[in-house]
Amino acid sequence: MGNSANSILLILPEDAETSVTDLVLRVFTQPALRDAFPLRVLSTRVPVEAMPGVEWHTLGESLGKPWRRKLAVWRFLRGEYSRRPFKFVITLATDDQHAAGWWRATALPQVFNLRLWMQAESLRRSLLSRITLNRQTAANVFLTPAIAHDMGSSGNHDLWLDNPFILQGATLADEENIASLKAALEAMSQPTRERGNLKPAVDSSHIRLTYITHYYLNQNRTETITALLEAYAAYAPDLLDRIHFVVVDDGSPLKLTPPKLDLNLTWLRIREDIRWNQGGARNLGATYAKSDNVLLTDLDLHFPEPTLRALVDAKPCGKNIFKFMERDRATGQLRKGHPNTFFLSRARFLRFYGYDEEFTGNYGAEDFRFVKFQKAQGSRQRYFDRRYTYFVRTEIDRKTAYHSLKRDLSQNTPLDSRKRFENECYGHECGHSRMFLDFTWDILCQSRRENVPRLVQDRGWKRRWLLRTLLPWR
Repeated sequence: MGNSANSILLILPEDAETSVTDLVLRVFTQPALRDAFPLRVLSTRVPVEAMPGVEWHTLGESLGKPWRRKLAVWRFLRGEYSRRPFKFVITLATDDQHAAGWWRATALPQVFNLRLWMQAESLRRSLLSRITLNRQTAANVFLTPAIAHDMGSSGNHDLWLDNPFILQGATLADEENIASLKAALEAMSQPTRERGNLKPAVDSSHIRLTYITHYYLNQNRTETITALLEAYAAYAPDLLDRIHFVVVDDGSPLKLTPPKLDLNLTWLRIREDIRWNQGGARNLGATYAKSDNVLLTDLDLHFPEPTLRALVDAKPCGKNIFKFMERDRATGQLRKGHPNTFFLSRARFLRFYGYDEEFTGNYGAEDFRFVKFQKAQGSRQRYFDRRYTYFVRTEIDRKTAYHSLKRDLSQNTPLDSRKRFENECYGHECGHSRMFLDFTWDILCQSRRENVPRLVQDRGWKRRWLLRTLLPWR
C-alpha cells in the first residue's frame, strides 16, 4: 500500500448519476492507482457494498442549498487534513471545486486540487470562480479533447480554465487514461520518479552546497582522493544530505574506479591528458553542480565538518567570492588561505565564463586571472567568517600518491600579460578567450543518498519579489 500522505480524497457530488460515480470509483481503485495513491471518498451516501482498500466518509443526508454543502465540504477538508494529511482532492462538481479552492486559499495546505470534467457546462463569471477554478486548481482534467473544446465555447472565455490536462482514451477507464492519470499524480507528488522510456526525473533542489574538487594522479597509488571522500562520508547524515560532491579526474594516467560511498556524488573523467588543465576541470565541475553556492578547492585541502555546515547554511553568495583562512592542524595558528580556493555563486562563475582555458597546457596564472577578471566585472573578493577554516592534508605522500608535473609559471606569464592588457584597454568582458570545456569527458559515477530533506515552507517568499529586484548584490 502506498504512503497514506499521498492519498486521494475524492468528493462525490450529491446529484451525480450512479453510473458516473461508479466509473470514477472503478478507475481510482485500479491497482496501478490505488497502490500508489490510497483512496478516500467523501459522499452524502453510504456505499451499498464495501470497497476493499477505500475509506468512506459521509456528510450525512442532503444539505439542501449549495452554500450549505460548500461550507460542509470546507469544514470536512479542514478537519480531516489536520488529523491525517492527504495530497490530492479530486472533485466532480463545480460547487465542490469552489469549496476545495476556498479551503486551499485560506488554509494553505500542501494539497493539489484537481477537477475531473466529465462533460461541458456553462460557468458563472466571478472573481471567486477565477480564483478557485484556476489559481487554486492544480489541473482541470478533461475527459476528452471535445469536452475541453466545448468548455471554451460555452461562454467560459473570461474564466480562462488554466492548467488543462486532457485525456485521450475513448473512456475514462481505458488503460491509456489510467496510465496518464498515474503519471500526472506522480509528477505532482514525486519529483524523483521513473518516466517510462525517458531518463528518470531526479530532483536535487534540496542540495545547498556543491563541493568541487579535481585530481591528476600519475604515480603509483590513488588513496589521495579516496581517503578524502571517505573522511567526508563520516560526517553527520543531515549535513551530507544537503551536499553534492563533484569529483573530476583530469585525464589521469593512473585509472581509478570510483569507490561506493554514501554521498551525493558525481564523478567525471576527462578523456584527454591535458597538462595543467585544472581550470577546465573546475569548469566541468561547476557545470554539473546542483546548487548555486559552490566550493572550488584542491585535493590537498580538507574542510572540517563545522566549516561545511556553515557553507551549507550560508546565504546566496551573489557577487561575493569568498576565500578562507588556513588553520595549522598542529598549532592552530591561522594564516592566509590558498589562492585558488573559492566559495562563490555558480551563476556568477558561469556568467563571466569560468576559468579561461587558454591557460591550459602550462602551469599557473589561470587562478590569478580568474580573480582579476571577476573583480573587473564587479565581483567582490573577501574572506569568509574566520571561525570556519580548512586544513592542509599533510598526510599526502607526494612522491607516490600525487602527480609529478613541473611547476613553471614563466610559460603563462606572456599570456597573462596580454589578457591584462586586453581588459585594461578594451574594457567590459575583454581579456577572456571564452574557451570553455574544450575537451571530452565521461560520467563514471552518479550516486545519491536515499534521504531527501523536506523543504521548509516560506509562504512569504513569492510576495517579497519586489524586494529582491531592488537588492544591489543579487
